[in-house]
Order: sequence, then C-alpha cells, then structure tokens
Amino acid sequence: ETARLVALQRPLLLWAEDRLHPVRMFHALPFRWVARGATPRNEARFRGTALRHEFYALQLAAFAPLAPLQLRASWGRLVGERSGARIEADRLRCVNQPNGSVAAAEGTYLPRGDVLPLWIGIHVPHDAVPDVYVGSVVVRDAISGFAEAVKLELEVKSEVADQMGDSDLWRHSRLRWLDSDVGADETGGGVGGRQVGS
Repeated sequence: ETARLVALQRPLLLWAEDRLHPVRMFHALPFRWVARGATPRNEARFRGTALRHEFYALQLAAFAPLAPLQLRASWGRLVGERSGARIEADRLRCVNQPNGSVAAAEGTYLPRGDVLPLWIGIHVPHDAVPDVYVGSVVVRDAISGFAEAVKLELEVKSEVADQMGDSDLWRHSRLRWLDSDVGADETGGGVGGRQVGS
C-alpha cells in the first residue's frame, strides 16, 4: 500500500493530524493514513475546535517518499468566516522550528522514507470573537522548492481556557514551553544582569 503512495511521484506528502493522536511512528506510515490515501496536492485540510486564550496544537505529518527533504513551515493570519476578525500570523508558530533557530532559517531534515510531525501552535486571543477562523500552512522543501498547503479551519468557542489549556494534558498546550525564551538572558547565562554564581 505504501508503494501506491510512492507511485504518486510527489516529493512530499502531508497528513493533518489531531492532537489526540500524536505521531509516534517515524520510520513507517500508520495503516490508517495508508488506508485513507493521499489527498490531492494542496487540498488537505484540518478542522479543530479551540477555546479563547488556548494554545491550540495540531500536527502536520510530513512523509518523504522519494528523497530526503529540508522542510520549513510558513503561514499567514487566520480570518473569521462571519466576523472578519483576525488571529494574526504572529500568534502561530511551528514548535519544531523556534524563531531564531537554525531549523527556522534552514528547515528541518527529513530522511527518505521517514515521517516528521510538525507541531503547529495557535495562541487564540483572550478576546477572540467566536467564529470559524480560516487560513493555511505551507510546508516547503528548501532543496527542491516543492510545497504542499494545508487549509486550517479553527472554530473558536466563547469559553476561555484555563492557563492556556495547560491543565488538560490532552490539549498538548505545554508544547509551547519547548521554544519559550522565558528566563533567557541576552548577556549570556546571567540572571538580572549578573552571572549565575556571582
């Protein structure tokens, strides 16, 4: 069945996956993806439901069927279908590719035949208008230039998340801690302008 996906001759295949099913297989495709097949290019979509003030996490699982890839994710703002309200682009991030990192600048390496889950986080504003917000994430191979887009549809409810969702482990909102710069010191390891231990 995997050979059928390889026969499509697309350098990159993407599956949008809910946070309830964290990707754990990195060297083979799960049967349910193979059974589902690949969506036509740029027609993959993800729909989720979030609370206001939640850090909403989802996965874009990338598969390299033909050759190694060097992947970078990019996105724009999300716009409410009814209200026209916005969740600005700076409220989205790829946890695998923190701002200022080599991965953000050059991409993340994916060997041929392997799977890489790109965790996308959306920090929903505390005062977001309840609506369905629509946008897209583009995953591009820096080597070949080949890209796949995934449409995002995020329904924001009126309820407000406690601690950005951290109280509920299944939300995976704590993933944002992995690329946090809280406590970082620009002077290099100091605290409050002092070197640790001084």
